[in-house]
Amino acid sequence: AVFRYLFITLLVLANTVLAAESNLKEGKEKQKAIEALEARSRNGIIEFTKKQWEELVFVNPRPYDVVVLWNVRPGKCEHCQEAQDEFGSLVYSFINARGSQGGDHQSASVEKKIFFGIYYFEKDKAVQKVFKDHGLLTVPYLTVSEMDLKREAKTEGFFKAENKWLIGANEVHDA
Repeated sequence: AVFRYLFITLLVLANTVLAAESNLKEGKEKQKAIEALEARSRNGIIEFTKKQWEELVFVNPRPYDVVVLWNVRPGKCEHCQEAQDEFGSLVYSFINARGSQGGDHQSASVEKKIFFGIYYFEKDKAVQKVFKDHGLLTVPYLTVSEMDLKREAKTEGFFKAENKWLIGANEVHDA
């Protein structure tokens, strides 16, 4: 009976290890994909499509944080454009500071990865549903999605209250 219990325990542990290795591999593949999107962007800000949002941000495993500006396309809202300009300045400063830190290659490889993106509101019902499901009924919003390898892919509670901000017209200032 003890050996049967031990055998079952070992099978469960083996499955857990295999699942963890699979998640680690999938997470690294997703990180490479989002790094490629960042490298192709002209300013370090990834313009997410619905598919990219779901695959690279919403669904785990995801071994990185993502900061997203939820907005409308330029020319539709003056204060939204101001918020986007300030977001662009913030990303520029962050990426330059990250690149100028120097240090050895090993410390750079263990740095917690943070990516920046923008998700534009569209007439497409599927995109509108993403906004609505996250409680983003107006724009611009700024959200931080922290790495959480155990988070389920559900919109309820995806963003912690302290990681989701509506940017009001009087809150966009040049510091």
